[in-house]
Amino acid sequence: MTFLAQRSISREHPAQAESYTALATRLRDQREVIVGATNHQQPSIPIETASKPDTFALEIDKRTGCRICGQILEAVFRFLSKHQYELSINPQAQQEHANRGGFCPLHTWQYEGISSPYGVCTAYPVLTHRLAAELSTIASHVMQPGQSGNSVRDLLPTTKTCRVCEGHIEAEKKAVEEVAATAQHADSAKATKVSACCLPHLRMVLGSLGSGEIAQKLLVSYANLLGRTAEDLQRYALRHDALRRYLTSEEERRASQLALLLLAGHRNVISPWVIEDIL
Repeated sequence: MTFLAQRSISREHPAQAESYTALATRLRDQREVIVGATNHQQPSIPIETASKPDTFALEIDKRTGCRICGQILEAVFRFLSKHQYELSINPQAQQEHANRGGFCPLHTWQYEGISSPYGVCTAYPVLTHRLAAELSTIASHVMQPGQSGNSVRDLLPTTKTCRVCEGHIEAEKKAVEEVAATAQHADSAKATKVSACCLPHLRMVLGSLGSGEIAQKLLVSYANLLGRTAEDLQRYALRHDALRRYLTSEEERRASQLALLLLAGHRNVISPWVIEDIL
């Protein structure tokens, strides 16, 4: 974003200033598609679950529900914001992209969200030509039923070949370790809040912590949080049915979104990365 802003006012490229300005505007508009709505005034919501010494106080990220999901989304956005420009102008980046088979399905559409038709048309010919040639080769060597399907499957990008997935996994590992370290510190400090995360990422945090009192306290804290969220869901539904919606609290109004974020994680993080995951 900073690079594009500088280019848009640069006197060295007056003919391209309008294009840079339009792309910067598109990036701002599409940021929420990947990262989610931003609220700089209140980035997190304190949830008082630590009324007993055997629980932690959990703090929920207002944008994503899960701190780990939020850090992954930020990392993905930063990478795509820079790499989409490289793909549009750099032949070496285009060739590497083609050799890897492109991005996985999830990150392909996140890339499209911050790119432009011109950006796609300059970045993707090398990959598309390569796949066309590969399919022609497969077509000329089809020997038995099913073989062609397996050959096409081998062309598809995976989490091991997609560059965005690499950054996703690295950011996720770092964020999990940070949350686990915060829980360990909170257990000794008796005061620090622990950032809440979705259940899929809670499993990873517990794997990092191992068994013991800290893991037990974290589980009890999440049980309390989910129990409270379930009660908010029920209260909202009851007041909605009774036409007493004006009595609903802020917690009850956001309960539906919070419950799904806690149970499943953010939609742009937990979505299946490759088609084999949903077959």
